[in-house]
This record gives sequence, C-alpha cells and structure tokens, in this order.
Amino acid sequence: MAFKGDISGPEAAAWLVDIGKARKEYIGRPWHALVDMREMAVVGPEAQESFIKGQVAAREDGMVRACVILSSAVATLQAIRRAKESGIYKYERYIDGRQRADWQAAAMAWLEQGLDPDKP
Repeated sequence: MAFKGDISGPEAAAWLVDIGKARKEYIGRPWHALVDMREMAVVGPEAQESFIKGQVAAREDGMVRACVILSSAVATLQAIRRAKESGIYKYERYIDGRQRADWQAAAMAWLEQGLDPDKP
C-alpha cells in the first residue's frame, strides 16, 4: 500500500472500510504488508484512529507482520509510540526511509524472516 499527501479523518474511515473488504481475500492465510507513507503528510488524530483500527483488524485477519516506511524521524517516532500503545508493535515495524538507505532490504528482512530492523 502507498499513501500520499493529506488524509482526513473521513478519508481514513473510508480507507478502513475498503481495506476491510480487501482483507477478506486473505482471511485464514498468513500474509505480510509493506506500507509506503514516505509521501504522506502528518496524520491527524481522526485518521490515526482509523489506521490503528485497520492494523488491529489486519492482524486479526491473518497478517503476520507489517512494515511502514515513513519520511521523517518525528513521524517514525509517533508511529512507534502509537503502535506500542495499541499493542501492534509486536507485529509492525516503522522505518524512516530518509535516514536509512537500506530501508527496502530492512523491511523485507522483517517481513520475510522476522529480523527486527529496530535491533542492531
């Protein structure tokens, strides 16, 4: 998945409905998600709530691991904080694509092998 620009609370809520329909195809089968948010603006509280609900639901539907690529240290730290608060950090990692040149390799190692990009 890739997100660009601003996303409002209602747009994020609509995404939550759409992604729920798409996930039905994967229920009962393990799967991974790579999410590119490098070109996305700051996510407001309403949109954050929808994203967290989507992440929790994805996990319930069979998502094994996910990796989100962001474009700033602030956005990355905020995402990690939200993930820890919601309990999804166990399954989801966040990488600042501007600070880490090997972000693609790190993301795939997390998704395919469970190699934590947050650990040296």
